[in-house]
Amino acid sequence: METLDAKWARLASLTLRGLVAKKGVSYPQLAAALSDKGIKESWRSVEGKIQRGGYSFAFFLQCATAMRADCPDSWEALLKSAPTWTEAATAIFNHEMSKVAGMNVAVLGQRLAWIGVPIPATSLEADICSGGMTFKLFLQSAAVLPISGIAGFVDASDLRTLAAEGISESKAAASLPSD
Repeated sequence: METLDAKWARLASLTLRGLVAKKGVSYPQLAAALSDKGIKESWRSVEGKIQRGGYSFAFFLQCATAMRADCPDSWEALLKSAPTWTEAATAIFNHEMSKVAGMNVAVLGQRLAWIGVPIPATSLEADICSGGMTFKLFLQSAAVLPISGIAGFVDASDLRTLAAEGISESKAAASLPSD
């Protein structure tokens, strides 16, 4: 049986694989486009990251930009102004959080725990601030935090489905008798 974490990784994989297919790009072509932007990745490493769903939000932005995918306008401005990809990832995520009144890392952590993604606030803040946030965590956050333009990459129904599974698993775990 596939774990909830594996299902989120699969959704991350499907999201970028879908964008690659939509843009009609092969993995060697994507690796070449990344290289043109100064990002050295072999096509096999690009394919492996995407297939596993184990890549950072910054890598997603690199790939989307390399493929000339449409990103939300607010992201475009932040991508242009940030000196590094990791700083762009951090700026975009912080921008999206800032659009929700009362949203902060602690509240986001509570919302993530509610959908079965327990992550300590200190770890969450470190992931956001370092720009090392996984794309999987970005998608999990999008399930509990409105993120503009995410529908251009992933269906909201897929986010809701996995969030609902997480809620069900959390409730089931909470109702188990303690030893």
